[in-house]
Amino acid sequence: MTVSPWWSAIFTVPLVGLLVAVVVRKALRDRAEPRRARRRAMLDDALRRHDVTPLARAATGGLWQQADVLAALEHGAPADVAAVHTALAETSAGAHVEVFLRAELRSRSPSRRGRAVLLAGTLRLRALQHGVARLHADPHPDVRLAACTALERYATSDSARHLVTALAAGRIGPSRIVERLAHPWAVGPLLALLPTIADGRVRAQLHRALGLAGDPLALPALRLAALGGTDEERICAVRALGQLGDPAAQAEVLTSLTDPVWEVRAQAATAAPAVAGAAAVGTLRVAMGDHAWWVRANAADALARLGPVGRAALQAVASGPDRYAAERAQEALWTTQAADASPPARRDEAA
Repeated sequence: MTVSPWWSAIFTVPLVGLLVAVVVRKALRDRAEPRRARRRAMLDDALRRHDVTPLARAATGGLWQQADVLAALEHGAPADVAAVHTALAETSAGAHVEVFLRAELRSRSPSRRGRAVLLAGTLRLRALQHGVARLHADPHPDVRLAACTALERYATSDSARHLVTALAAGRIGPSRIVERLAHPWAVGPLLALLPTIADGRVRAQLHRALGLAGDPLALPALRLAALGGTDEERICAVRALGQLGDPAAQAEVLTSLTDPVWEVRAQAATAAPAVAGAAAVGTLRVAMGDHAWWVRANAADALARLGPVGRAALQAVASGPDRYAAERAQEALWTTQAADASPPARRDEAA
């Protein structure tokens, strides 16, 4: 059977076109990479010299130029980046970038809006902060997330307030916003905002952020929430107290081991070793008889972390009359013994 030349042409022409497109694209990429490498080197040098002109020119350029500006600022020395922020605020180059990005923030293209908010936040252009904040309600999820990242990079009281507004709006996952608030710069603004927030779910997420920030200034608010907040607030506050590990919260954490909500008791069991140390052994031993499996499990793990005194308590529970508590205590003891028996990792393996 012979194949018509027309049929051969129908199949051959598209294949040839595809091959040509691949070759052309590779050639263009091969030409673009050296050019981008030179531009990145130039921007890195400009950053070290605190010369904002090349940075401003690239920030108002195309996709790859803007991406290279972001990379230079994100990987540059903090002192150099801070100097560039100051220089941009004092020069006409900064004003030119502001005008350009202000228009980009209103672009119909989500990718252009997203790049604009990231550049505005990374360059710390204060005049654009409120325009950036409005985009946390953007129709496109990537732009909303970029706006929250930009607000984090502003690192101001206003940006913390805008992030809390985004958290209350519920259009972005709470964890995404919490991780952007989990910094020392946000602790003061969050503590000021907490009494003004009526929604217990939002307050609970702010307690999470305060715990992750690790600032002892949050201790009084967290101690108060651990005993007097909503169920979700108490869960998050007790967990945050464990992350802070301050002995001043010992009473609140040990009291939380008897909370009516099992999730609070489970978090308190995990937090107890860091906050109360050996003083928590007796309360944790009682928690081994809790009706909730997670509370028993966390209490057993906590006792195992308390060293010889905790292991002695586990051994006593393992030989006691409570079958469920004894099983969990035995599991914790076996796990601890196995960890102790395993040979230490060699230095080259650990590396």
